[in-house]
Amino acid sequence: MTKYFVSKKETRPLEDIPPEELDTLLAKYFLNDHKFQHSRDVLSAKRKHLKTLGKGNKPYKADELTSEEIDMLYSSGCLGTDICGDYFDVIYESPVRIQNHP
Repeated sequence: MTKYFVSKKETRPLEDIPPEELDTLLAKYFLNDHKFQHSRDVLSAKRKHLKTLGKGNKPYKADELTSEEIDMLYSSGCLGTDICGDYFDVIYESPVRIQNHP
């Protein structure tokens, strides 16, 4: 590894290299060193396997609610016009009640 750092014109002791720079140097070393080829191959295979399971680099996406689910939320009171009033009561009145509590 020392030879690699010298080849990149890095002569500072490892403990004197800022973490961000050291991370970059180490990442490049591990990606280019033939000793780690097997590890890279295993990681690549694992990444491909996870993609086949639908766990690739895609961001998580919520499923759309069905009409029945939306109706259930309205009927249970979780959605509707009354919820705002209850929400503001909790935010603005609760601290007052707690403060005035004996």
